Amino acid sequence: MSSELERLSQSNRRTALFWLILTVGLLTYCLVGAFTDQPDMLYTWRGAALILLSIGYLSWYARWAFKHGRSKRGFSGPWPLPWRISLFRWACVFGIICLMTALSPIMGWMFWAPFGMALGIFRLPLGLIPAGLSILGVFYVLVVTENPPASALIWIIISLGLGIMSVGYTTYTANRLMRERVERERVFSDLEEAHRQLAEAHRQLELSAEREAEMAVFAERGRLAREMHDTIGHALVLIAVKLEAAQRLRAVNPERADHEIEVTKEIVRSTMNEFRASLANLRSPIDVQQPVAEMLARRAREGSERAGFHAVYQLSSDLGDLCAAAREALYRVGAEALTNIEKHARAKNVILSLARESDALVLRIEDDGVGLPVPIAAGQRSGDGDAAQPSSPPGHYGITGMRERIEALGGRFSITARPGGGTLVEARLPLSQVLN
Repeated sequence: MSSELERLSQSNRRTALFWLILTVGLLTYCLVGAFTDQPDMLYTWRGAALILLSIGYLSWYARWAFKHGRSKRGFSGPWPLPWRISLFRWACVFGIICLMTALSPIMGWMFWAPFGMALGIFRLPLGLIPAGLSILGVFYVLVVTENPPASALIWIIISLGLGIMSVGYTTYTANRLMRERVERERVFSDLEEAHRQLAEAHRQLELSAEREAEMAVFAERGRLAREMHDTIGHALVLIAVKLEAAQRLRAVNPERADHEIEVTKEIVRSTMNEFRASLANLRSPIDVQQPVAEMLARRAREGSERAGFHAVYQLSSDLGDLCAAAREALYRVGAEALTNIEKHARAKNVILSLARESDALVLRIEDDGVGLPVPIAAGQRSGDGDAAQPSSPPGHYGITGMRERIEALGGRFSITARPGGGTLVEARLPLSQVLN
C-alpha cells in the first residue's frame, strides 16, 4: 500500500471517530429526553430494553464505522460493499432505531444516523431508497413528538426538507470525492506494485541470461577441450612415441628411423592443418545469413575433394526460420560426421540429407565405408534398459559432443550401422524447439 493510501486510511478513521462521537452525543441526548419525559420508564422493562438496544446500536455502529469496507490493502471507510451486505447492515441499524422509537418516540431523532449511513454506503440512485425511509422516520418523530399546528407544519416540512437536501448533497459529494481519490490512489499503488514485479522479473531475466552465458562458455570450453584432446593431444602423444622409436632405431636401422621421422613430420603437418581449421572456426562462426543446408553442402564438397568420395545431396530449401542454436547444432553435427567419414570411413559414397518430417527437422549422413569400430558400436546401455547407443571411445569426445548438442535442444541423436555396410548418423530436432 502506498503512503498516500495510508494517509487516506488514517484520515478516514478520524472521520469515522468524529461521526461516532456525534452519534454518541445524539443518542445520549435522546435517552436523557426519553427518561426525562417518562421518569418511571427507567424502572420498567421498557427502560431496560431501551438501554440494551442503545448499547447494541452503539456496538454495531462502532464496528461498522471502523471495520466496514476494510480491504486487503488495509483501508477502512464507508466505501460501497456489495449491495446485499450494505443493505443488511443498514437494515440492522434501521431496525434497532425502529424498536427504540417504538419504546420512546423521541428516540426517532436517531433516524438521522441511518440517513447518513445510506448516503455513505450506497451509490445513487440505490441510496435514495434507504435514505428516504430514514427521512420518513424523522418526519414521524417531528409530527408525533412536537405535534406542531397545521399552519406551521408546512413551513417546518419545507425548511426541514431543504436542510435534508443540503446535508444529503454535502454528505454524498464528500463520500464520492473520497471514493474517487482512494480508487485513484489504489490504481497508482497497483501500478507501483506492477512496476516492482516487472523490475524483479527483469532482474531474474538478467540473472538467467548471465547463467545461460556462463553455461555457454563452459560448454564451449568443453567442446574446445574435446577437440584439442582428439587432435593436438593425440597427435603430440603419437609424435612423442614415433620420435622415441626413431631414436632407438637410429643405431640399428637408420633407414627405418628416417622413415619414422618422415611419418612424424607428416603427422605434424596434418595436426597443424587441423589446428588452423579450429582457429578459423573460432574466428569465423557460422554465417547467420547463409542457409545451413548450403554450409553443409560446401563442407561435404570440401571433404569429397580431400578424401575422394562421391557426395549426394538431398537438402530441402523449405526448413523455416531456424534459431541460431539449431543452425549451430546442425552444422557442427554434420561437419563432425563428415570429418569422421573423411578420416576413418574410407567411404566411396556419402548421402547428405536435411528435411522437415512431420513435426521434426531431420539431418542424416550416410556412408558406405568400413562401418563403426567395435568399441564404438558396442556403446553403452542406458539406465532405463534402452538399446545400446554408440558412444565415443575412452579419450575421444566426437560422438559425445554431437549427442550433447542435439539433446540440449530436446532432440534425439543416433548412430547405427547402415544396411549393406557403412554408417548412418541421424539427428532429429523437434520443430517447436528450432523455429523462431
